[in-house]
Amino acid sequence: DASAMAVYQGLGDTYAFFKNLFGRDSYDGRGSRLSASVHATFSGGSSCSPNNAVWMGAPYNQMAYGDGDGRLLTDLSRALDVTGHELTHAITGSTSGLVYQDESGALNEAMSDIHGVAVLSWKRAGSQSQPPANGASRFLVDDHTWRVGEAAAGPQLAGGALRFMNNPTADGYSRDFYPERLPAGGEDNGGVHGNSGIANLAFYLLSQGGQHPRQRTSTTVNAIGFEKALRIFYTANTSLLDAHATFQSARVATAQAAQSLYGACSAEWHNTQRAWDAVGVPGSWTPCAAQTGGQTGGTTMPAPSTTIPEVKPNGSFQTAMAISQSGTSVVGTLASLGDSGFFKMTLAAGATLSLRLDVPAKADYDLYVYNSNGTLIAKSENGLGLAETLSVRNTGTAAFTRYVRVVPYEGTLGAQSPYTLRLSW
Repeated sequence: DASAMAVYQGLGDTYAFFKNLFGRDSYDGRGSRLSASVHATFSGGSSCSPNNAVWMGAPYNQMAYGDGDGRLLTDLSRALDVTGHELTHAITGSTSGLVYQDESGALNEAMSDIHGVAVLSWKRAGSQSQPPANGASRFLVDDHTWRVGEAAAGPQLAGGALRFMNNPTADGYSRDFYPERLPAGGEDNGGVHGNSGIANLAFYLLSQGGQHPRQRTSTTVNAIGFEKALRIFYTANTSLLDAHATFQSARVATAQAAQSLYGACSAEWHNTQRAWDAVGVPGSWTPCAAQTGGQTGGTTMPAPSTTIPEVKPNGSFQTAMAISQSGTSVVGTLASLGDSGFFKMTLAAGATLSLRLDVPAKADYDLYVYNSNGTLIAKSENGLGLAETLSVRNTGTAAFTRYVRVVPYEGTLGAQSPYTLRLSW
């Protein structure tokens, strides 16, 4: 069966892609078998349609491909980026768990588009396990790269592709600018396919550079290259985002991934911020300013003020989230009154740690500082909706670890009530 053979090859290529690029052993990272059915039809209410391909999660944990109706779509088993797209849904389900609704659902779709086209681009370039010795890319990137599902397009599919990542509105439905996004709660699970264009365009601009295709902003993004942009989005999805992520938290997560992978004040970090600026996703950041300094001259880049998401679990001294950069703001959540958020940093001799905890209007969270032995040395316990502030100086002659703990006292909790903890020293 030609469709079955195409799927067999496509699943193998997709497995090899994630294994070679990220060391990932199947969708769950544990080597689970990849299974699929072909010639499927999909219920559309009063009728069934062959115009789809899906990842079916537990208890099935397999792919299903339709043959297409020959007009809008042809056999979807022949489109490698479709296989990559659907298996990325499986990876997302095993990692960030992005809920398939509203903004988190749009990010779910975008992650699948991004990694789906990456699988195909890698295959077209020769499926290389290591970057070529001459410095060339492992990815073949051209106009076709950004046309999602092009190999399964039928003669009546407008534009000859399902989506256009470099110009999302070309399909007549997708959005490319956050202030113009489709409303939450509406059709298509709150616009998950249409609003995916916002993140798709951010990825395209980060990878290839340029400006918004419809000049909705004047921001210019400098290209960092396809593989670097891919690693940033993969890291954000598999390590930093949570199930109810928004576009703004995706901005924070990708910036944190860029910093972790390529360094604070790196071109990758700067242009990740610019890419989200270009598509209108709100977020504050401070560009690093080049300064001449040091006895040997040259250029130094001061660390930026950075906002990062809380990395859980961090509910104890043993699992405290390490903060290495002064000026960091952490956006975190508390799930219950018994929850805590622990953070730790190394404070040099004579240095002063300054803390500010901004809380939701209808919440009362308290702030505590402990020494390296777990002894409480300072606390701030203001009332409902009030910020907490503390300053603690290391009066010793050696560097010491300090622990910071955020504790809920009363009021709202959970993902809809995040706090922001700023740490400077």
